[in-house]
Amino acid sequence: MSIWFTGDFHLDHSKILTYEPIRKFDNVNEMNLVLINNYNSLVKKDDLIFFLGDFSLSSRERIKEFRKQMNGHVVIIKGNHDLSKTTLKDCGFEITDKIANADHYLYKNFILTHYPLNNIEDKIIEFYGQNYWDRNCINKWNIHAHTHSNSKKIDYENKTICVSVEQWNFYPVNLNTIVEIINA
Repeated sequence: MSIWFTGDFHLDHSKILTYEPIRKFDNVNEMNLVLINNYNSLVKKDDLIFFLGDFSLSSRERIKEFRKQMNGHVVIIKGNHDLSKTTLKDCGFEITDKIANADHYLYKNFILTHYPLNNIEDKIIEFYGQNYWDRNCINKWNIHAHTHSNSKKIDYENKTICVSVEQWNFYPVNLNTIVEIINA
């Protein structure tokens, strides 16, 4: 079993082609197809994937269709463009059960979020307390999405890794790759 990270597919979101000029697709259908094909070319049936938000701007039925086409066991952290957690769960995702807008998931020595951690630190501390923050979040790498091509892929100073699809040539990134980058 391999472990993967990705985010910000924005399936069926035609305006993302304008907002992100790096998405050089002729139309949203081509984008959807390429993103799902790229994903499935790496992620296998028994793999674990952490999807860090903004999966699709579609109806529940369409999201279910997309999810059925995709390999792996997918844990999703709800992004700002996703439907409700209940809907995501109904569509075949495992969801994190954390507070709205401060969703995070502790995995190994990483903090997985949709927003970069510096955007939600206060909300985590407010909900869980300073002791939780100090014990679980200090000195850990933050793997996030949300910023698309508008941030550094790797920020060693702030210990952040952006897994938005634009940062990784429209493919998921493997945990082993992330560990190699951190240890370089």
